[in-house]
Amino acid sequence: PRPLITRFNSDTEASSKRLCEVLRNKDLLRLDFCIFTLHAVLMSVFMQVPFMLKDNGLHTVYHWKVYLPVMLLAFVLMIPPMIMGEKKAKGKEVFIGAIALAALAQLALLMFHASVFSVATALLLFFVAFNLLEAKLPSLISKTAPLAAKGTAMGVYSSVQFLGAFVGASAGGFLMQHYGGNAVLIFAIVLLLLWLLVASGMQPPAAVRTMLYPLPAM
Repeated sequence: PRPLITRFNSDTEASSKRLCEVLRNKDLLRLDFCIFTLHAVLMSVFMQVPFMLKDNGLHTVYHWKVYLPVMLLAFVLMIPPMIMGEKKAKGKEVFIGAIALAALAQLALLMFHASVFSVATALLLFFVAFNLLEAKLPSLISKTAPLAAKGTAMGVYSSVQFLGAFVGASAGGFLMQHYGGNAVLIFAIVLLLLWLLVASGMQPPAAVRTMLYPLPAM
């Protein structure tokens, strides 16, 4: 209860003194906007998708038969582009491509939702992009944040992530109630296109390498 020595770890703990520095960093703000948009789109999409499946004759009890295969297959399909981005230093290209794929998936949901198969295919495209972006963003935050403010940057990032989920669910529910399901998908497409514009100005962080230095025998 009374440790003799306590240390502040800037990698894992937030510091109020570093908050202004993090909020002034344009690259970090871009990434915060990215995670905000990603979770806003996720929540808004699921305001509409269950109704699409139900309208195509799939009872709510059986929706898992779409969601489970889609999630498992999307997880497998996101691995090759992630490996390619890391090994060939094409991280930004893969990142931009994933955002474009997510927007394409929303467009597919908007235009081709007359069958369970077409809805499932559009969802698969979306979750390949979602899983890839969800995996890349924390890494980009960690590489971009100043060394003494990593914990603070991750704290802001996490807060904005949940704010995005709140805004996506609220906006999606409002649009669906007053303007119909298509308005929700158009909202998601607009957000993703705006994200594409913001992300195009990002500078990829320097590659991180691990180097080993042999020490003489103690």
